[in-house]
Amino acid sequence: MIPPRDVATLNQILERIERVEGSGLTKEQLLEHPWDQDALIRNLEVIGEATKRLSRATTDAAPEIDWRDIAGFRDVAIHGYDRISLARTWAVVEHELPRLKVSIRRLLTKSH
Repeated sequence: MIPPRDVATLNQILERIERVEGSGLTKEQLLEHPWDQDALIRNLEVIGEATKRLSRATTDAAPEIDWRDIAGFRDVAIHGYDRISLARTWAVVEHELPRLKVSIRRLLTKSH
């Protein structure tokens, strides 16, 4: 069972993933437009911060997700913003967010 507090956090993560997906942002736009970079990275920061708030029981229920890596991206984005790789950021969008979305939805299904 997923704690109610975690359900709200999982929904926040899902909302941010859907914002990224719904933006229509392309890799070319990301590379060319600093404003788009900032918006995307901000959403990834929120996702990373939210994962830090999840209980161990919830993160243990989705061992396929590298929760520490997600939180670590947030830390780099906040504290090492001058070291952010846009190629790595785009890889997160293309490969990791879809997997995370599936896992978040599965966890939310378990909460009912």
